[in-house]
Amino acid sequence: MKQGLGRIKIFVFLLIIMSTTAVNSQSRQDSIKNNINQQALSLPDAPSIQELYTYDPDTGLFYLTKKVGDYNITYPWVLTPEEYYKRALQEAINKKFKETNKAIAGKGKEAEKLRKNLLPTYYVNSKFFESLFGGNTVDIQPTGTLALDLGLRYTKRDNPAIPVKNRSNTSLLFDQKIQMGLKGKVGTRLNIDFNYDTQSTFDFNNQIKLNYTPTEDDIIQNIELGNVSMKTNNSLISGAQSLFGLKTELQFGKTYITAVFAEQKSGMRTIQAQGDEVVTDFEQSVLNYEENKNFFLAQYFREHYDEAVKNYPFINSTARITRIEVWKTNRTAQTENIRNIVALQDLGENQIIGLNNPPPGFVLNPASPPDNSVNKMDPALIQTGGGVLNSAIRDIFSVSQGFTGISPVNGKDYVSMENAVKLDSTQYKLYPQLGYITLKQSLNPDEVLAVAFEYTINGQVYRVGEFSDNGIVYPQTIVVKLLKSNIVSTEEPTWALMMKNIYKIDAFDIKPDDFRLNILYVNPTPLNYITGINGTPL
Repeated sequence: MKQGLGRIKIFVFLLIIMSTTAVNSQSRQDSIKNNINQQALSLPDAPSIQELYTYDPDTGLFYLTKKVGDYNITYPWVLTPEEYYKRALQEAINKKFKETNKAIAGKGKEAEKLRKNLLPTYYVNSKFFESLFGGNTVDIQPTGTLALDLGLRYTKRDNPAIPVKNRSNTSLLFDQKIQMGLKGKVGTRLNIDFNYDTQSTFDFNNQIKLNYTPTEDDIIQNIELGNVSMKTNNSLISGAQSLFGLKTELQFGKTYITAVFAEQKSGMRTIQAQGDEVVTDFEQSVLNYEENKNFFLAQYFREHYDEAVKNYPFINSTARITRIEVWKTNRTAQTENIRNIVALQDLGENQIIGLNNPPPGFVLNPASPPDNSVNKMDPALIQTGGGVLNSAIRDIFSVSQGFTGISPVNGKDYVSMENAVKLDSTQYKLYPQLGYITLKQSLNPDEVLAVAFEYTINGQVYRVGEFSDNGIVYPQTIVVKLLKSNIVSTEEPTWALMMKNIYKIDAFDIKPDDFRLNILYVNPTPLNYITGINGTPL
């Protein structure tokens, strides 16, 4: 009886402890709520489990089974053809996404191999396409890199000599570097080969080639489009390389014909070597001079050029140009080193060059070399009123009213230009004793070239034109010498200032030893071959 009471006490004690714990658990609630997902957990099948599709031609249904070895571990799924195609398409899409993600994020040889084939193979459902290209697949494999640099540049200059609208400038910076290759195959007959590199030295390094190969029994055996080559088995007739065009190979029984319609992008040159030097022949037509690149600074230097170089390399000239400013048309909207200019053709000339009906006594000193003071176009006479220029010429918008007693023609006798740019000394080369300049880059036919220069002859200083730092503040114009107008005319005196005796032969390190220059005259044939009754060309 005592043992039973002891057991009852122990049982009651346990009930009290359990109830107390329950009460404490209800009064003490956790502040963090845990959301437990009670759905079924799906794990991928083991590698030993294989899913197999089988087709029953009697019922026209597909059966999906899971096997380990030869034993089925599940009941087979029965699929209609529509359900099978939909399921197979979804599995192919999922597989492609997994391979793509693995190729992009993965490392190692397997990932590198997958990265080479990120584009899928395309299938074309067309009987005509299959008969033309020998298959219904299109496989494109691109390789290489593409880099684009985009930027924005904003500049602002607090220069009171520059108009307010030109003090700030915004420009877009764009640079691209492309090194791309592409190999493709359409069916079994058309091969595509494409290589493009923006950093390549020569254009013919960028290859574009389409190669179409029909069947063995066709007349057309091969068609190539793009960069092609023509090889010959005859040593007397050499083939051509670096061709761009169309090439086809034909077969008529045992007769083979190769035809090429293309443009040749390479050339052949024969050189002769003597010791450590190369002897090369150059042939130039008299009309192939460097146009719009070399200019005399005045008619005086043109007239004395032959005399100065008569005993070349000794230059027989006492003149020496000590200072020069070269101005040209501002094509790049440059905001530095710009001025409004008025370029005059007759400025500094000791004779009437292009003006029609000039006033009497226009030339003040015909025996003087080029200088502002030799005629009445002297800019120093604008304030005194003794010349043909008045104060209206200082305003770019009233240049046409800035002449007194003369009627010059715009584009012929003078050119007014707003915001002309001054060339840096690295953009041209000056020949101070011969009085001409060579531009690093040829001018366009509609661009203007003007100068202001200072030179000495036997210690005497002469000046033609006004310099940008002579006290005339922007936006007032400065008066300079016109060398080339935006209107090209062979009848104007400025045409004679462009030198036509300098030729480009694409050679360097030419030595005077054994150098020979031959000037040949060939009697030109008439351009019109239609003759009249008396036998003379019409």
